[in-house]
Formats: sequence, structure tokens, C-alpha cells
Amino acid sequence: MSQNRKKFIRVCVGNSTTVVVHRILGDSIEDTGLKKYYQKEALNALRIAGDCREKINPAVNPLPEKDASFIQNKVVANVTKELKARIAKGYENVRLEEIAAYVTELLKELQIR
Repeated sequence: MSQNRKKFIRVCVGNSTTVVVHRILGDSIEDTGLKKYYQKEALNALRIAGDCREKINPAVNPLPEKDASFIQNKVVANVTKELKARIAKGYENVRLEEIAAYVTELLKELQIR
């Protein structure tokens, strides 16, 4: 087990939040230039989140349910907060109802759930 487990979980949550936010924003926009930017940022954050996931617990071993639930709840809360802030800034076509589906998909990609 890693000495910096809490730090890696925090970094994994942060980058997972970034992945979901950018995927939702990329799907809600028509401009291809911005869409490419959001995809690039999401891929970079996904790579970092995957690295942190490996450092928390090797991917061949499942994460404890307690950690998986904590990560899922924290990511959903952070994504909701961030997207609401962006909507307040004037972003349009952002679908908040899809947050849970995006988070579930991401957690499967990272082999957290």
C-alpha cells in the first residue's frame, strides 16, 4: 500500500472530475475547435487519473468498496459544482442529468467500479 494513498486518491478525484467536465462540455458544444480542446484535456486528465489509480492499488486488484464509493461521490459532487458554475458564467446546452452516467463510465474505464 502506498504511503501517499490519500494524496493519490485526491489527485485521482481531481483528474476524474476534469475528465467528466470536459467530456460533458465537449458533447454540449458545436464548435469543433473547442470540442478538440475539451477532448485533448479529457485525455490528458484520464492518463493522470489512470496513473494515480495504479498507485493507489494495482488495477488487477479491485479497489475497496469504501474507496470506490468515496471517489464516485466526490467526483459527482465536484462535477455538479463545476458545471453549475460554468452555467452561471453563460455556458449553454450543458446537461446536468448525464453526470451520473459519465461518472459511471469513467469509473469502469479506470477499473474503480
